[in-house]
Amino acid sequence: MLRRSSAAPPTAAAAYGGHVNDTTVAVIVVAAGSGTRLGHPEPKALVPLGDDTVLGVALDAVLGMREAPFVVVVAPTDRLEDVRARSAARAAAASVDLVVVAGGSTRQESVSRGLAELPRAIEVVLVHDAARPLAPAAVFDEVAAAVAARGRGIVPGLPVVDTVKRVDGEGHVLETVDRSELAAMQTPQGFPREVLESAYQGAGADFTDDAALVASAGVAVDVVPGDARAFKITVPSDLHRAEHLLAERVASAAPDPAAHRAHPAHAAVPRVGTGIDVHAFADDGDAPLWLAGLHWPGSARSRGTATATRSRTRSATRCWPRPVSATSAACSAPPIRGSRARTARSSSPRPCGDSRLPDGASATCRSRSSATGPSWRPAAPRRRPCWPESSARR
Repeated sequence: MLRRSSAAPPTAAAAYGGHVNDTTVAVIVVAAGSGTRLGHPEPKALVPLGDDTVLGVALDAVLGMREAPFVVVVAPTDRLEDVRARSAARAAAASVDLVVVAGGSTRQESVSRGLAELPRAIEVVLVHDAARPLAPAAVFDEVAAAVAARGRGIVPGLPVVDTVKRVDGEGHVLETVDRSELAAMQTPQGFPREVLESAYQGAGADFTDDAALVASAGVAVDVVPGDARAFKITVPSDLHRAEHLLAERVASAAPDPAAHRAHPAHAAVPRVGTGIDVHAFADDGDAPLWLAGLHWPGSARSRGTATATRSRTRSATRCWPRPVSATSAACSAPPIRGSRARTARSSSPRPCGDSRLPDGASATCRSRSSATGPSWRPAAPRRRPCWPESSARR
């Protein structure tokens, strides 16, 4: 949901106390820079990137966070309506509150204006440069979670891999810097809200990022692993790199035509599973019981045995006596295999109905079938069968 900024920021912030998303996380997207080094007539955030803009791609990552945040976009003063129009559909689709405000003459002033728009419920604030549009949503989630857990500033960073030299104004090398103590900082940078607001209120100088501003106020800042994709677009070669990476991402997300031809939508897909069929006993006790193509003499017919009687496969059944009770036996039928076979199982013990069982014994009946003929393997050592092997075709 797109929200229009009020002319009086404190009043606007108070009005957002009843915002739609009950979230405690906010993301301020700084997109007010001119981008003169990029050599493009448009402000950097509105420069085309793929089928979108730099700002649009950056917002996709913000709106992809696990917890939908409250979003403030700080835009160029003369392009507010344009940015609002471009952001409205995204905010509505994600059910996110999004405010667009005018930026200041410096980055620090722009972030300060974004802070003034936050609802009272916000506890964690992430500040992100729109010029880093490919920063993954997972980095936002990690930074926000670390801020909430540690209660201090959290900044994503990457180790410096190049050899770093300190040089003078004339280009003479003065010394080699120990890179083991260096890290390249990225955004989003996250802070507890009260810490960031206090640091901005007491700022006496301009800093290049929010971590430096907060550290100058004496607040500890931790570094978490960043992402190589979260690089900053500054010069034309950076934009070309971003276009290439975005094209790869879009291509990898698109369906593979070759795979579609190999497995068309109408092709049958094999599926394997286990099913259970339960039927009550029929009222007519004289009717025969046919189960999985077998006639079970002496057993009451069950209702609705169509599934069982439609089996067109052979079945071999044997029973082995075991001392369970004197009058009953538990019978189970494993799934019938075959192209036209269907599974039918009894969910409750069925009497085997054999009068030849010795006193104090009952029979456990097991059946295994296949489309090519009978096959069975006893689950216990073979014993004298309680009735002859039988097979039937229905």
